[in-house]
Amino acid sequence: MLTYALNHATEPVILQHLQACNTQFSPRLSTRVNLNEFAHKIRQYAATFEAWHNDALAGLVACYYNDPNKALGFITHVSVLSPYSKQGIATTLLQHCVTYGEQQQFATLELQVQANNQLAIHLYQHFGFYATTTQQGLMVMKKNIQKAVN
Repeated sequence: MLTYALNHATEPVILQHLQACNTQFSPRLSTRVNLNEFAHKIRQYAATFEAWHNDALAGLVACYYNDPNKALGFITHVSVLSPYSKQGIATTLLQHCVTYGEQQQFATLELQVQANNQLAIHLYQHFGFYATTTQQGLMVMKKNIQKAVN
């Protein structure tokens, strides 16, 4: 049974999760970031939306909601361990992330995705993200999340 949490994972647990997911990324996550530094940055500065199976961090969405003007939140990481894929975990975690941003009154969410990662792009489009630019193989996608004020 899965449970969901906000900001529960410690830096070592985040690092372990990143290492376990490393080869699921193309190119590997470790070719783009130092995993130790990335785990530290996520724990220090990001809101983490987590799926847990017993004591294992099965899924993680990390988002920087630290813009003092609340104009832009940035999703820096989305991953689900292979044994837990195709169970709707990424969808649930992204929904928690978007809802959190709405509750915190952020205007926009942004993320970057490999332009050839059609599965991820389809997931983000399902949430209303749209492509803004593509550069060096990375697509920038945005979603307006600010609720209308009556």
